Amino acid sequence: LFLTAAHLVVGLNDNNTVVKSSVVYINNPLTQQWISVDMNDVYYDGTADIALIRTRIDLRYYPWVLRLATVEAKIGDYVTVHGNPAGIDNLSVSAGIVRDNHFAQSGGAQTSDSIFVSSPGINGNSGSPIIDIEGNIVGIFTFGLTFQETLGGGSNLNTLQQVLPILAGFPASCRNTLKKYLGFKYYIATPFEMTQYYPGFPVDNYGAVVYEV
Repeated sequence: LFLTAAHLVVGLNDNNTVVKSSVVYINNPLTQQWISVDMNDVYYDGTADIALIRTRIDLRYYPWVLRLATVEAKIGDYVTVHGNPAGIDNLSVSAGIVRDNHFAQSGGAQTSDSIFVSSPGINGNSGSPIIDIEGNIVGIFTFGLTFQETLGGGSNLNTLQQVLPILAGFPASCRNTLKKYLGFKYYIATPFEMTQYYPGFPVDNYGAVVYEV
């Protein structure tokens, strides 16, 4: 089973319908050869941006198979992201820390429970595993924010643990139909804005302004 980001293997057509890529290639680590993937072997959750490819390659005795961590990463934990940024370095490793282990992307692009890391990531890092200090997967890199720092993240261990068993059951629809995500676009209100809702101070420092569902 090969874990990657769903947006690398599925997309939206002109009718806003999800369609799979026409062809996908993966590297067979046993032979170091590119092989084509049967698209019927691609299973995905587009909301969590997770895809699982059934490779039909026997990797049981391959020494470098990655596994999910058993404990979620904590804020401040050291992590690495392994990917191919901008398509220029397919052996690239970037290091950082967990900035938020239960991150909510306020713009609504990533509505699943996520991990947010300081490891740099741009186009080409999508689908990269986020690895803890023990060498286990604590998340998957699916989005990057590059307007200030190169930060990003994706679905965290909690989401992977819920979605992957469904996809690994090879559902006939090839997708996770059991997901229940409600996407909000929101921002955290400042004390100046909170005066619209409260007559005076002190004002509780919690809550958010939802501006789109």
